[in-house]
Amino acid sequence: MKDNDKDFILSDRDAEEQEFSIEMQLPFLAKCTDHVPIKVVPVIVGSLDPLTLERYTSIFGKHFESPENIFIISTDMCHWGSRYKYTNYNKDDGEIHSSIEKQDHEAIELLERHDIVGFTKYLHEVQSPICGRHSLEMLMNIISSSPQKGKIRTKLAKYGQSVAVKDFSESCITFASFVTVIEE
Repeated sequence: MKDNDKDFILSDRDAEEQEFSIEMQLPFLAKCTDHVPIKVVPVIVGSLDPLTLERYTSIFGKHFESPENIFIISTDMCHWGSRYKYTNYNKDDGEIHSSIEKQDHEAIELLERHDIVGFTKYLHEVQSPICGRHSLEMLMNIISSSPQKGKIRTKLAKYGQSVAVKDFSESCITFASFVTVIEE
């Protein structure tokens, strides 16, 4: 990034080893580009206060609408289970995995609508541990500030759970893939 180097810090090896998203995305990118060499600018987004979120929205927003760029935001939807200290469950939703899915789909619908206020409220109320929530908030801010926001659509491509949890002794991580496009 050349926008303003003081806005970014280099990650150290220990922090990078904790973050596995790039390893998940590179094979996908290689397949999508038919192994044509491309430039990849990996960015790890940590906790962002509102002013920092606004600054990064401005920086990345300038690059969002360029057809030369693709943004890939990698995050899980939920880490569920006692080992993650998150066991939110509504028995009215049926089995635990159904409750987790219903909760995740509340967030998914907000993301598809680019509803940043609703998403922030959801995170506060449900306390869902979405690791990439700040990246998602930044993307929604970029979209909401875009001159083409009325043409930007986000749709769920795939949702999955690592395990269909039926018992409180189990745990799982849930994932969702979205595609966001600017329609002509």
